[in-house]
Amino acid sequence: MSFNGFFNYLFFLFVCCGLFTLIDRCVNTRIKAVRTGIFILFLIPGYMSFQNENAPDLGRAGGSYQPAEYIEWIRSHTDKNDVFLVSNPHMAFYEVQPYTARKIVASERGHMNFHVDFDKRVKDKSRMITSDGLDEFHQTASFYEVKYSIINRGDVSETRFLFFRNNFPLVFEHGNFIIVKSDIMNIRK
Repeated sequence: MSFNGFFNYLFFLFVCCGLFTLIDRCVNTRIKAVRTGIFILFLIPGYMSFQNENAPDLGRAGGSYQPAEYIEWIRSHTDKNDVFLVSNPHMAFYEVQPYTARKIVASERGHMNFHVDFDKRVKDKSRMITSDGLDEFHQTASFYEVKYSIINRGDVSETRFLFFRNNFPLVFEHGNFIIVKSDIMNIRK
């Protein structure tokens, strides 16, 4: 429902309210109950329609979402069992995980698997992203078997961004983020 459609819907509700006010003049409570039921039946589908048409389309059935280039790259160049360290929790949960079916170290609270220690994973993710050196990074990354890191420039300092860019092979770059192959076998010496 477009902005115009929303006002059309409001006008329709206004007319319905006028009709219901006329019906309300009847004293019969059964008619009032029917009127309330009809009013609710008009409200629910209209509200749902407005919500569905104004929500961002994230690949729902019949939607027009086109996966970003990096999603296609991940699908075609990585194994389904590869684990990703993603600096942006929103990107991890809403893009990487659902569109690639790859494992991630940590996501947003409430979107993690309930059978893992969420707090430990978030701390370990933070430790990997802010590590002082390669040994510290790989000590934690090897525990989760992290193979790739997706680092968003807006989520980390420039020093941290360059740490990943300079120490690991760059496999994909797009705008403000990079994907590097960060397993222990791919350290630049």
